[in-house]
Amino acid sequence: MVEEVIDGQTVELRAKHLRVEKLLDPAAVSGDSERLRVVLDNVLSNAIKYSPDGGEIRIVLQSRAGKVVLEVLDQGPGIAPDERDKVFHPFYQGRGAPSGILKGTGLGLAIAQEFVKAHQGSIEAVDVDAADSGARLRVILPLEETKPYEDGRRHD
Repeated sequence: MVEEVIDGQTVELRAKHLRVEKLLDPAAVSGDSERLRVVLDNVLSNAIKYSPDGGEIRIVLQSRAGKVVLEVLDQGPGIAPDERDKVFHPFYQGRGAPSGILKGTGLGLAIAQEFVKAHQGSIEAVDVDAADSGARLRVILPLEETKPYEDGRRHD
């Protein structure tokens, strides 16, 4: 699904000459696939919106301790610590919002948060590493449980 969402944003990525670095481990999540697609699409759209022309977006997907962790990092202005909770409020647009012909509604991350919560997950803006700049959004969802075979062995 991550690959499909990236492919769906090809026009926007090309318009800003953005590169996408993908570090994707196989992972499965149970839930409403359309709502999960909206979460991915909104988080990626946000990264595209705030990325400078010619920049890079990094998408990391990993399984950790029964959770699926998706991180999307951009090279934009970042999110100030005092705005990290506010960016998930409806209609809120941060101080670093780019100006342009098309202005966003401020609903994308609020919708993403509602859909993530409906899947017993969390979404947050977190610190970036010292070597990085920009914003890092982290989505954590429960890993899909595997069912045991009749003989008790587990499978993926």
